[in-house]
Amino acid sequence: MNKFLRYIPSIILSFLTTFSFAQNTRTVITGRVLDSETRDSEAGAVVIIHRDGDNLAYSVTDTTGAFSLNTYASGPLTLRIENMGRKTIEQELAAAGGTIDLGEILMESDAEVLKESSVSALRTLVKIDADRLSYDVEHDIDAKSMTALDLLRKVPMVTVDAQDNITVNGSSSFKVYVDGRPNQMLSNSPSQMFKVMPASSIKSIEVVTNPGAKYDAEGTGGILDIKTMGGSAGAMVKDGIYGTVNGGIDTRGRYDGGISLNAQKGKWSFGANIHGMHEKMDGVESSSLMEYLSTSTRINSLTTGTVNKGSGMFSNLTVGFEPDTLNLFNLSVGMNRFSRKNSGGEGRTTYTVSGVEMPELGYTQQVDGDMSMAFVNASFDYQHSFAGNRDRTLTLSYQYSGNPSKNNNTYKIKHYDGLEEERVSLMDDITSEHTFQTDFTTPIGKGQTLSSGLKYIFRHNSADDAYNGTPSVYDYYNHIGAAYAEYSATIDKLVMTAGLRYEHTFQKVDYDLADKNFDINYGNLVPNASLQWNISQTGNLSLAYNMRIRRPGIRSLNPYVDRSDPTSVYYGNPDIQAEKNHRISLAYNLATPKVVLSMKLRERIGKGGISEYSFYKDGVLNTTYGNIVNHSSTGLDVYANWNINNKTRLYMNGDLDYNIYHGDMLDQHNAGWDSGIFAGFQTSIFWDMRLSLNTFIHGGDITLQGHSDPFQFGMMGLTKTFFNDKLSVTVQGATPLFSRRLTIHEYSVGKDFSNETIVKIPVQSVGFNISYTFGEMRSGGKKVRRGINNDDIEQNTSDGSIIPGGTGGAMGM
Repeated sequence: MNKFLRYIPSIILSFLTTFSFAQNTRTVITGRVLDSETRDSEAGAVVIIHRDGDNLAYSVTDTTGAFSLNTYASGPLTLRIENMGRKTIEQELAAAGGTIDLGEILMESDAEVLKESSVSALRTLVKIDADRLSYDVEHDIDAKSMTALDLLRKVPMVTVDAQDNITVNGSSSFKVYVDGRPNQMLSNSPSQMFKVMPASSIKSIEVVTNPGAKYDAEGTGGILDIKTMGGSAGAMVKDGIYGTVNGGIDTRGRYDGGISLNAQKGKWSFGANIHGMHEKMDGVESSSLMEYLSTSTRINSLTTGTVNKGSGMFSNLTVGFEPDTLNLFNLSVGMNRFSRKNSGGEGRTTYTVSGVEMPELGYTQQVDGDMSMAFVNASFDYQHSFAGNRDRTLTLSYQYSGNPSKNNNTYKIKHYDGLEEERVSLMDDITSEHTFQTDFTTPIGKGQTLSSGLKYIFRHNSADDAYNGTPSVYDYYNHIGAAYAEYSATIDKLVMTAGLRYEHTFQKVDYDLADKNFDINYGNLVPNASLQWNISQTGNLSLAYNMRIRRPGIRSLNPYVDRSDPTSVYYGNPDIQAEKNHRISLAYNLATPKVVLSMKLRERIGKGGISEYSFYKDGVLNTTYGNIVNHSSTGLDVYANWNINNKTRLYMNGDLDYNIYHGDMLDQHNAGWDSGIFAGFQTSIFWDMRLSLNTFIHGGDITLQGHSDPFQFGMMGLTKTFFNDKLSVTVQGATPLFSRRLTIHEYSVGKDFSNETIVKIPVQSVGFNISYTFGEMRSGGKKVRRGINNDDIEQNTSDGSIIPGGTGGAMGM
């Protein structure tokens, strides 16, 4: 293991020699490293070019075992390849410019090293490419005990605030995929779904930070792609079966469990997983103070005793068939479901007018809620590679998805004079869509690639709602056609990308009242461009620009008026239009086996932004949506990781943003700072146990009409593995810092009202998790390179180490 300590001087020398040989001819050295017995991919192997002991270039193999290095040295060189538990390979080369393709390089196991290694060395957790980064959840020890929502706090360019609202790349508008497929339920309710999804069911998380022309024009922040355990057929290259069984329980009333499987048989590959959970939380307390300035009225509300019960299920099946080396078929089906029930909450509301208590206006209420949602999807992809050039591919894809949801609430109200009434709100919504897509990618010269494609989406959103028996029926139809082209080129140390996408949208809306029906159509031309300079084999600078749009979803469009709360009403706005956002970013990335630093400075400008807002009218607080916000944001994201030795790492993930909001329609303006930092360390202690300590500090949020206060909490985990790491047992705990309950404190202000809300949640817990892995994993299988990515609807929420690019793709965002 000590040989890995040599890499720091190697990196420094690599940086210096990059410039010292700048006047010489460049030689590109490529290859793919495989296991000598199974021919599995050797991901994470260190590849070094040296001469007489002086290291000239450095890289790390990607998940397929591939690598690519550049050197300006000429004459005889030596290639050295090292990986944990493997015999070191050295091979002599003669560099004279051009490309040297070494083909497949086979590594053998080092039995002596494996015998001496009682604790696995820390492996790289983060890989950054030109337009995305990938976080290796599977090999993060915290994944044994965290939920997916907790783990997202560790992922670079992702933040989670006090209300569990998620932002990606500084924006709350983003899309969520599962195994490369868009998932509407996760996109519409990411906080709820990630909170109930165990991190142990996830293999990796990809963050697409700079979506190119091939992606839909929507999703202003980017894309989260959740790669599940067993979710990708083609994960093996040798006949066999591999799987993981896991389960957990904690003192808050949560228990979960599931199984993931991968299998290979000849030309067929299979992947499957199913996970379920149930949780119960009581002791939640909420209070609010609403003040209407024009009438000098203060309304105090307090609700206690609410019991929340939730359950969820995630499942999918993928099948891959590769009849020959030029053709590949993939089929995927999946179903996710989540439900939550709230009951037993006792609320009391009192009124004060001009400083005088008005008991005759007060009331008590009991709220019972029942919410459920599901997501069903089926997709099929066919990819053909051309015999003359394997990098020239044609992909045909189809996908169906359905997303039914229900949200029923019953308010039992007892007034001061003894009069009792019941208010019932029933919401039954469904979204279904069919997507057809074709993509073509071809090399057009040395280091140059052209991609193009066509796409058509038919989406139908329907709502059948009712308040106290009065129905509200609503249908929203979307036909979206798109065409794109994107060019990329690598010229010496520069990587350039430029693309253009055109989308035309036809929308039609039908209400139960015919006079409200309307239709509209419009087009959007969406450009993107990026420029990356590879400073050395271990670092780069990148500059990127893209424009994104955001279409309204069914919740913000639905005109149904929810009057279940006597003090407020809630409804959508069918007149909302799509918003546009311009983003520019400058990123610097440095990656060595011990030290990682990734910094990104970004600017976002948007006009006519879709936002929820409130106003006071006729003695009631109205909340709806509109294109009311002009928003600019300047932000800095920083991710750092230091592997102190092969047993201990320190890491942090933080962001700092200055936001400026203008709402001319409301005649309101606001500006201020948002911030958050997640930091921790992992280390091996006695008995080969892994200790993990983490803390999250949130500096508060700001919106057009208000802000929220800071909060902090900490987490600890202790993990022990048995039977060559096949069995893993974890004990973990979580607690707010400086208090027994997590307190969320929010403020909002309008022209004629102010509102202060406090929610106290008992999050202290101790939990136990166990997982067992069976079979032998075979990496390096094939997947269709292009597939359907629908990232085109606004979501309905409130607002380690880096592996250097191994196949010619350099780091950057």
